[in-house]
Amino acid sequence: MERRFRDLVTTLDVEELQKIQHDIETGGIHLKNLVDDTIRSKLKEHQKVCATCNNDLDPYSSSSYTLIFGPSDFRKQASFCGLDCLSFFLINLKEMKAEKRTDE
Repeated sequence: MERRFRDLVTTLDVEELQKIQHDIETGGIHLKNLVDDTIRSKLKEHQKVCATCNNDLDPYSSSSYTLIFGPSDFRKQASFCGLDCLSFFLINLKEMKAEKRTDE
């Protein structure tokens, strides 16, 4: 289920909306910190499962890898349980890029 910011705002009570409005008017520091913390926790959630085989990742393992890729304004992140999964992902990514170039 896709949620929109507009839907979220309509569910808040007047007091919460006034707090948000005040925060925005005074520089939005609390709102910025909330968004930054939420993004950070979502990125950590993403690192719990291997992008190739969907195995659970051990956050303390030295054999897991994380790849950050994509254009600078839209970075993506993928985590892998080992070099074999990372290699498989990179080979498939390379093949998709080659197919895209031949289609153009």
